Amino acid sequence: MKSSHSPQMQLLLDAPIVSMLCRLAIPNLVSVTTMTCIFFADARFIGQLGTTALASLAVVFPFQSLMQMMAAGAIGGGITSSVARALGSGDRFKAEESAWHGLIIIGVMSLLYTLVLGAFCRPIFSL
Repeated sequence: MKSSHSPQMQLLLDAPIVSMLCRLAIPNLVSVTTMTCIFFADARFIGQLGTTALASLAVVFPFQSLMQMMAAGAIGGGITSSVARALGSGDRFKAEESAWHGLIIIGVMSLLYTLVLGAFCRPIFSL
């Protein structure tokens, strides 16, 4: 029986799971490594401005990390798995609907972060 899958899809379906997961994780690994290098470069540059500037970077870092993890891990992972499940079951409408819902969730979360961090910016930095 001939498979109707493309060669790339066939590779995903037939390859050993652990090695395929490692190959698929490479872009995420590069992304996280790049963001860490950017943080260290920022810290080095800001450290030359003085201890107050470096301390403010230390205050901002957890919020920046939280936003990145929510976007990439929690929200992004949920949206991706929802779209993948819908596409896997052949329901393209549900996949598109999930993608649009994801964009709405991201918009609401962005607005929430902007409002909360904007409202509490001065109290946070005056600690």
